Formats: sequence, structure tokens, C-alpha cells
Amino acid sequence: MPCSEDLVWIHLVFWPMAALLTVIIARHNRFGPKDALFAAVGMKKFDRTMAINVVHVLTISLPVGLAVWIIQSCPT
Repeated sequence: MPCSEDLVWIHLVFWPMAALLTVIIARHNRFGPKDALFAAVGMKKFDRTMAINVVHVLTISLPVGLAVWIIQSCPT
């Protein structure tokens, strides 16, 4: 697969945004690192704000959109 090396960009977008989401959840809800991580992956309930919702949507949609764009731009 000639374009497989471009797929690393998906990780370079997803993981920093996931860390940012965890930090925002931790600060808003006054969670420790463990509770914030559980909240970010959906295993603990937490109070949401507009910032948390926007970052959560972007954390999922940007890497998926990037993956679709990379896969479609690869020669067959």
C-alpha cells in the first residue's frame, strides 16, 4: 500500500486531541487523571460544557475525515 505512511497523520491528530479532551474534562469536573480518563472513554458520568462537546466531536470527526481523504487520494 503506497499511501500507508500517510496514515500516521491520523494518530498525530487523534492522540493530542484526546489528551486535550481529557484535560478539559478533568479541569471542568475537578477529576483526577484516572477519573478523567474514564470519563473521556465513556466509563464515568461527567458534566458537559459546550467546549467539551465541541472537542469531543472534533476528536472523532477530524481523524475519520482525514482517514477518508487519505484513502481516497491514494492511487488504486
